[in-house]
Amino acid sequence: MKRLFKVLTMKRIPLVICLLGLFMSGCHKQGNVLTPWDMLRDNPELQKQLRVVPEDCLSRRSYPDKRGFEMWYADVLCSDDRVIMIYFKYGRIYKGLSARAQVVLHVYDRGKPYLIKESDYFDFSPSGNGEGCQVIIGPNSLRGYHPDYTIDVRIEDVQVQMQLTSLIRGYKLTDNRVLFRRGVQSDYNDWIIMVPRAQAVGSLVIGSERFAIQGDAYLDHWLGSAPLNTTYARCHWGKMYEGPYALIFLKALSEREYGERPLGFFMLYEQDHLLAATDLIAIETLETGYSRITGHSYPEHFLLHIQDPQVKGQVMCHSNTVLAAINHVKSHLGGLGWMSGLLKPILGKPYSYGMIGQAQARFELKGQMLEFKGRLFHEIDNKR
Repeated sequence: MKRLFKVLTMKRIPLVICLLGLFMSGCHKQGNVLTPWDMLRDNPELQKQLRVVPEDCLSRRSYPDKRGFEMWYADVLCSDDRVIMIYFKYGRIYKGLSARAQVVLHVYDRGKPYLIKESDYFDFSPSGNGEGCQVIIGPNSLRGYHPDYTIDVRIEDVQVQMQLTSLIRGYKLTDNRVLFRRGVQSDYNDWIIMVPRAQAVGSLVIGSERFAIQGDAYLDHWLGSAPLNTTYARCHWGKMYEGPYALIFLKALSEREYGERPLGFFMLYEQDHLLAATDLIAIETLETGYSRITGHSYPEHFLLHIQDPQVKGQVMCHSNTVLAAINHVKSHLGGLGWMSGLLKPILGKPYSYGMIGQAQARFELKGQMLEFKGRLFHEIDNKR
């Protein structure tokens, strides 16, 4: 009898494994993503909120929890094509990295190696009175309220001091919250465009050299309950300024756990007026280049299609110059030698590009044609 039971059990092992696999796959439910556009698209009464809610206070919100992060980001596109990017970060913005407070400074200069400086701190003091902001991490600070802000960053032999005067009032898409849901787990990510466009003046000091800062600046605020690289797989973000016009776009892809859903944000401004906001955008790559640093291609020419019935048009970006091509595995693990090769399959192949190009924009708004040309600064960030 025991022998017969053993034979029957052995024959049923494949069936048991199959049933177990089906059970496990049923437990591992595919997640989904809910955006502000999803919540408002079929609700005409609420759609007005998409365009009219200003957001002046940068540091009004508290740090969410141990899994999450908060970040304030500023950049300046200088008149000489130099790009300065500053990150005030707190929490675990990327899975696997430190949760302590951090200030990061990037300087992209055409024809020169890019510069990245970062410094970790244990103290973090965000505060706000409802009308402005005061973000302080170590000796670095972001202060002010609409329309005037000051930024002071000092890391080793690099210092940035500048004043920003907002030219366009900040807006948010309702609460700007994108929800990532899977089973009982739900995470969120907020992206608040504080200052779509500002005039920046100041100075950049690198060692014994001093450079004047003058150009178009931008400020935003990110907040999330989970690291970015657990929700987004890749992002393509950019901005373009010309005369009274400004446009900002973000095209992203959610992680596999959330269905790899394409996500889009597009805002078009004229002076202080938001002309259009939509998520119905697509990016078409027309010609690619290749970087040995990242081992990946990048778009030398691309078309940004706006596919909303309320605003139709496109932005063609050409003659892209790569200001920075960053292999994040190499930059973080370069000192580990042969061990970095063992860790690559675990960490994936995260890389990013910072690029500047010439762009032509053409839109049809309420039967009227709008066209303008200018510089477009954009970044591609692949987190896998």
